[in-house]
Amino acid sequence: MGKRLIILAVVLVVIIGGLIVIKSHSSKNPSEPAKGTSLEDNSSTSEENKPNDIKQEEESGDIIKINKIDDFASSKLLVESKSITSSELPSDIRYLASVYTRENMNLSSISAYYTKSNQSADAYDILHDYVLLFFDEVNDGSVKISASKEGNPLRDYHFNSAKEMSKIKGVDVLISQYEDKYIITFSQGRFQFDIETNGVAEFEMLTLVGNSIK
Repeated sequence: MGKRLIILAVVLVVIIGGLIVIKSHSSKNPSEPAKGTSLEDNSSTSEENKPNDIKQEEESGDIIKINKIDDFASSKLLVESKSITSSELPSDIRYLASVYTRENMNLSSISAYYTKSNQSADAYDILHDYVLLFFDEVNDGSVKISASKEGNPLRDYHFNSAKEMSKIKGVDVLISQYEDKYIITFSQGRFQFDIETNGVAEFEMLTLVGNSIK
């Protein structure tokens, strides 16, 4: 009888000890990763979770160089503007009407800019630029896209900056920056392009330029 009591006491001690060990393990922080699990596996900066525009830039091998503008000056622009619809754009640049899809950034107007073939003439008879304006009234941003078959698109300002070229989708692109304004120029097909952004982040600007190059 004495031996049975001793054995029973030993069994109870073992069982109680096991329960204490189990409780000790289960009280650990449940958010703590299990052994063999790397914290990097769930990181938002992993390759799989990077924003698409960053992935595309890396995969395409684009080279981005942004030239800072030293000074900025206005100039006089003599044009006659005529409002047109997207269907009146040349077929090879009609896609520009829907090229920018940022929330709240809406196409405001499309215009044709005419210049004089002769400064002494009265008529504005040369269709020089097609101009598309986008506005974000909520976040106070804007985008202007100009395309011309008559040389560089017209501007009512000029500036000095370096001329280091970027390479986007195999096309040479000049990107200049003045405060929160980006000015981008490139050639494609029969058109010269000029894009001006205000209140637009750098990654959005690069996405817009990439979408504008076909």
